[in-house]
Amino acid sequence: MPKPNSATYDVASVADRLKSADYIRGFRGSSVCRICQERVGSGELTNYEYVFPEGLYHYVEEHEVALPNFLIESLMEEHETNDIQLESIKRMNEHNLPKDMIHRSGSMINISISSEWSQWLEETGLTNEEALEQYDLTYSNKRNIERRMGL
Repeated sequence: MPKPNSATYDVASVADRLKSADYIRGFRGSSVCRICQERVGSGELTNYEYVFPEGLYHYVEEHEVALPNFLIESLMEEHETNDIQLESIKRMNEHNLPKDMIHRSGSMINISISSEWSQWLEETGLTNEEALEQYDLTYSNKRNIERRMGL
């Protein structure tokens, strides 16, 4: 669970960069915000250095959730790619091709998970119990989340 109101960066700039990232692939069903339950999309976007959920901008823009410095720095830069598959995705986005066409190519790309993310989560992550204390949840919402978390 993300910790709201913890951002220490220019929220508007980071949210704009997240929103303007290129679409890479989508998934069935829509994800909902873990804080306010708003639908936040079902796709993944990329800046050609990192891949992140389509709804990440929502957490930044609406709830001012902190992101790792390495991602913020990466978002503020333009990235080229040497990967032929990612170059293909970039060209499709530049030509505004439909998302279903981009998805077909993007779903075949195997992107490894950065060890920077895991390290950042370990350094800044909250326990499930601590995370739940950050929110003003109704009793039934809290019980549902606790049940999903196995608490």
